[in-house]
Amino acid sequence: MEPRTIARVIAAGRLGLGLALVAAPTAIARQWVGRDGERSGAAVLATGLGARDLALGAGTLAALSGGEPRPWLIASTAADAADLLATIRGREALSTVAVAGVGLLAGGAAVVGAWLSAQDDW
Repeated sequence: MEPRTIARVIAAGRLGLGLALVAAPTAIARQWVGRDGERSGAAVLATGLGARDLALGAGTLAALSGGEPRPWLIASTAADAADLLATIRGREALSTVAVAGVGLLAGGAAVVGAWLSAQDDW
């Protein structure tokens, strides 16, 4: 698969996750942080994360259609790495499933994003 196609798939996934976080922040936060996700503060943070992912996904897709995607890919990679780091730091309070899920999703996206950011053919 071409790097541009991979970047589009990840950006579309980011749009979907962002939309879910904005539309149903409590439900998504509960899956990530457990019962604390039911608190109104968690919904505020989840909504902000959703808006972040919507912006990163839309910016990446726009740049892939006629701009320079590297800055968007770098920003997306940093966001994914931050999500992974936050999850690892808070793992004692999280379920094993949540840590594994975020580890795979955010960790995988960060690794692929770093690889994409290093590509020369944009």
